[in-house]
Amino acid sequence: MFELTTDAYFDSAHFLADYYGKCENLHGHRWKVTVGIAGDLGSEGTERDMVCDFGAFKKL
Repeated sequence: MFELTTDAYFDSAHFLADYYGKCENLHGHRWKVTVGIAGDLGSEGTERDMVCDFGAFKKL
């Protein structure tokens, strides 16, 4: 069994309406998303000896 993971980062901003405090003003966050896939190695075709094509996996 093999496991592949890839990370992506993105930024977002928001404010809290009708809230009185630090978060009532526009502010941002940086997010990290980690996606993983696990499986046995392929035995034939273009994915032989691979769990999946990593180039296609990164596009997810």
